[in-house]
Amino acid sequence: RHKNITDLDALLTWSYPGIKPRVKIRRGASEVLTDGIAGVLPWYGAILPAIRFRSPFDNTTKVEIVRLGNITDIFLDLQQCIVGRDGGESKPDGYYDVCFPHFPGRVAAVDFCFIKDSLMRSSTRIRNFPAPGHERWSCSDNFVMEQLAAAQVLDYIIAHGDRFYKERTNNLFFSSNQRPIRFVSIDHDGNPCKFFRSIKYKDWAVTRMSLEYELPPELRKDFRRVVLTGSKDEFVQTFNATIDGQLDNLNRVIREYFNSKPCNEIEQPGDIAGVIWKRLKSVAHFYNFTMDD
Repeated sequence: RHKNITDLDALLTWSYPGIKPRVKIRRGASEVLTDGIAGVLPWYGAILPAIRFRSPFDNTTKVEIVRLGNITDIFLDLQQCIVGRDGGESKPDGYYDVCFPHFPGRVAAVDFCFIKDSLMRSSTRIRNFPAPGHERWSCSDNFVMEQLAAAQVLDYIIAHGDRFYKERTNNLFFSSNQRPIRFVSIDHDGNPCKFFRSIKYKDWAVTRMSLEYELPPELRKDFRRVVLTGSKDEFVQTFNATIDGQLDNLNRVIREYFNSKPCNEIEQPGDIAGVIWKRLKSVAHFYNFTMDD
């Protein structure tokens, strides 16, 4: 973790998360929450950018992340593994379309992969294989699929609903100069209204095919260590230490946001550490982690 090292500061570019020059406290709280999870599950820490903020954390705190270089948007047509291409008119052949530009910029990436000035939908996706930036990947590539399963698990834990859809993906990024493909996680706009909802992982998952794949080996080890051999108290201590002792303040900010919005949720806001712990156990239960693995 980055700890205000002066020499390193001079080499890093810090910015607000997202594409907007200013970010609301909802996004900042979600980034801090995600950072805490990365401390508990180090596999995620390896694909997350460092963050920084001033303590104490409150609803005016500005959270910044390190701006990473060589990061490219990528859009995956995972549904083609199940329904085939051409809107289901062709049978699945074990491959799906992928689109990513060879230049940076969110707006440029969307224009490259979707019909200009249209909504981001499967029907507006530009598929131009085998032109540069348009590829077809194997549905049986476990290295890629395990990373996507891990991304969906993280989204479940933080209640992020803008990455996986039934007919497309969004907010997926990878390091353009690295092979094999390694995804990086730089968008964590969780929804506090849905964060306190009581739901099992298998019922929450949008991309059902991801449920058929294991998590990456190191992440499986993290889950076994935290959920099977660790305790809730140890989890809370690690989470709190990762975010510089700001768990109580983070709790208060997220609850205040929940209470200030018309969330229309049955569940009322509780302790966020308790919510996360319950979701970690739900993931461990779904994957049937045991000490014999």
